[in-house]
Amino acid sequence: MTTTRLSRVPVPAVAGAVALLDQLAKALAIRLLPASGLVYNTGAAFGFLSGHAWALAAAGLAAIPLLLGMDRLWQFGQAGRWGLALALGGAVGNTLDRLLSGRVVDFITVPGYPFQFNLADVAIRLGAMLLLFDIIRHAKSEQAAGRAKLQTVRSGSP
Repeated sequence: MTTTRLSRVPVPAVAGAVALLDQLAKALAIRLLPASGLVYNTGAAFGFLSGHAWALAAAGLAAIPLLLGMDRLWQFGQAGRWGLALALGGAVGNTLDRLLSGRVVDFITVPGYPFQFNLADVAIRLGAMLLLFDIIRHAKSEQAAGRAKLQTVRSGSP
């Protein structure tokens, strides 16, 4: 299905809104939650690469134009464009933290889950799932089109 320009997800605008909401949520968490409810993470997800905030900030800065370029090069469906916007917004939110303070604040706790996280982390993971869904859906439709073409060739129809 082809979408018109007006119905397409405005990836930069959505990403900016996600990054802004992430930054506001972190500021509120720092102001309103007790210090024991916050985790200051100098690494990536789950503390991986702890102490390498500047390298992670550089990777985040490199990811931003890469994700924007994907928007121009790949013909994502709506799910993929939403995924791209969410992942980009989350990357911007966490990269801003690393550039400004050398760490990311995690404040969301889920009972039974051993790690804390933030809105940017949620956006990145949800975005990755939507991107994967869109890529798989696209691959399946391409595969179906290929089978239909092969069937046409086998039956002798032009």
